[in-house]
Amino acid sequence: MKKFNLSRLLFLVFITTILVVSISLSKFTSTLSSSDGVNVALFANDVTTTYSLNQKLYPGSDALVIPITVTNKKDGKICEVSENFVVEIKNNENENIPLEFGLYKDINCTNQVLKNSNGYYTDSNFKFTKGIEENKIYYLKVNWPSNYNDSAYAFEVDYLIIKFIITQID
Repeated sequence: MKKFNLSRLLFLVFITTILVVSISLSKFTSTLSSSDGVNVALFANDVTTTYSLNQKLYPGSDALVIPITVTNKKDGKICEVSENFVVEIKNNENENIPLEFGLYKDINCTNQVLKNSNGYYTDSNFKFTKGIEENKIYYLKVNWPSNYNDSAYAFEVDYLIIKFIITQID
């Protein structure tokens, strides 16, 4: 029978401890260096309108003609992609007042913008060229026909929802 050697046992425990500690505390350091960039084109638009609160609309009154300016510039930056757009104009879901409205190309409201099969106003001129600042003015004409002059409309409120749906061409 072999004699138990305490010094050998301590040495084996010491070596085992060092191995376990060094393996468990070891760290991997990995670095990756690369240069890559993604450029995203600026998509910018703005819509402005002016409407005077002095203009009144009632049955048989003159129609309101409201200029609407659409531009491909926002916060001083011009859009970097070509775009086209359509316009949706509708009453709220409960038409409280029988308003008639349309979108026109001229202030005299003689050249009307037509609706497509989806009910959007569209025109071949509803486009912007990338990198070139453009302003397009259209006119919203709102009329309250004189034959709808019932006193039931006296305290009704109505509004129009105008959406410009702008999409990137390229």
